[in-house]
Amino acid sequence: MAPVFADEPEKRAEFLEPEAAQIVAHSTHNRKQTLTLAEVVAAHKEMAAEFGNQPERVVAAARERAMNQAQPGLHTDARGAVAFAREKVFEREAVGDERVILREALRRGMGEVSFTEMQDEFRRRRDEGEFRIVPG
Repeated sequence: MAPVFADEPEKRAEFLEPEAAQIVAHSTHNRKQTLTLAEVVAAHKEMAAEFGNQPERVVAAARERAMNQAQPGLHTDARGAVAFAREKVFEREAVGDERVILREALRRGMGEVSFTEMQDEFRRRRDEGEFRIVPG
């Protein structure tokens, strides 16, 4: 490692490269600010306003989706639950077990749909050709 020297001969001080880098980093580093909670909140609000209050829009959209999913008949009926299960099971697999599909559908139905309703919906879709039985 080559020594690093100051520009002026009278201020010449010898440092190894890592030490010099550390001295430069510390001398040019911004000092931490001590802010109160109110100042931090105000800064965040100012930045959010500057960028169009995206956090409020994201939270509002998430709450709206949660309210829509809580409404009966949207995804809690047998039809919607089986459709959800189909998408989930076949997302990464080409072949899915009927039991796994029904299990996922029942989870999606969250106790609002009976097993019999789920089975009937699955059989109806199988009869229409949406699901095929593959011999094991």
